[in-house]
Amino acid sequence: MKKISSFLRLDIEAGKANPSPPVGPALGLRGVNIMNFCKEFNAKTKHIKEGTTIPTIITVFEDRSYSFILKVPSNTAHLKKILQLGHNQAFPGQCKPAHSKLDFKFIFHIAKSKQKDLPRVPLISVCQSIIGSGKSNGIDFYISNKQS
Repeated sequence: MKKISSFLRLDIEAGKANPSPPVGPALGLRGVNIMNFCKEFNAKTKHIKEGTTIPTIITVFEDRSYSFILKVPSNTAHLKKILQLGHNQAFPGQCKPAHSKLDFKFIFHIAKSKQKDLPRVPLISVCQSIIGSGKSNGIDFYISNKQS
């Protein structure tokens, strides 16, 4: 069994890992082959929509080899993607972004995808967490009368 040297948590855009910061310096300090990591990461994330930021947990071993796990993007990232908001368009407690209303059915879809990372957390708790993230970003929620 390999001995673990360190853990890293990096947020990297899907399909866009390259040797520039933050990837290059973080891995270079630990002696990891940066180009191999970038090629492997980009290959694993090529099916994900470009521009999606993927939280990545990298385990570096003493022999300078590595393994990594791709996590599900944050609640806020999911909500902003659905509402088609930019990075700084929601200002907590100050003003609401345009298109700041979201149907509760989207909360359920986000929660189902988030549950991959949270297998023992009840779905209702994941939904409540997403709603809290949305409210802190100025997003209102409503229940649609339409059947879908």
